[in-house]
Amino acid sequence: MGPDRIASVITELSGRRSQNCYLVLYHAIQVAIKYTPEEPQMKVICSEVMIRLKKKSPAAVSKALSRAADDIWQYGNRKLLEEIYRGPIYEPPAPKDLIYRLTDYLGRSVEYCMKLDPFLQGYSILAKQSTREWIIAAILNKDQDSICHLVDSLNQAQTSLEQFRHTLLSGDISSLLK
Repeated sequence: MGPDRIASVITELSGRRSQNCYLVLYHAIQVAIKYTPEEPQMKVICSEVMIRLKKKSPAAVSKALSRAADDIWQYGNRKLLEEIYRGPIYEPPAPKDLIYRLTDYLGRSVEYCMKLDPFLQGYSILAKQSTREWIIAAILNKDQDSICHLVDSLNQAQTSLEQFRHTLLSGDISSLLK
């Protein structure tokens, strides 16, 4: 998963990515992703973010993360927050929980792209799920436009790797081309 995906989710969730606390949240998520599937202690996350951003102390990082969590709770996109938490949320999220939930949410997302295989003379779809580093390559056909359309549809629908793999293995890939 690229840094742009993290930034776009933070922007969609908060609506105000320009605040400094969201830069701190962005780096905290990057640190947490690095440790996936483990969940590092907050002191580890705060220390690494402190070094990255040249903050005075881990406490300054922790304070910024608290501001981000509070701001998201008060002004953020509640529908997306509930999607991230996989259900209703009734109280403000703790910074630690927010980071882990965002890391999990971002890990569930899949990025699809098209690739031309000159040897096989056909277009493939590559699917990557960020935290699992799992890639599926499927040789589909020689029609660039239909593959490009399929890639756009898969990305827009955020089709899971499991669903994509099932469709490939069942031989029903044409259903995705419609």
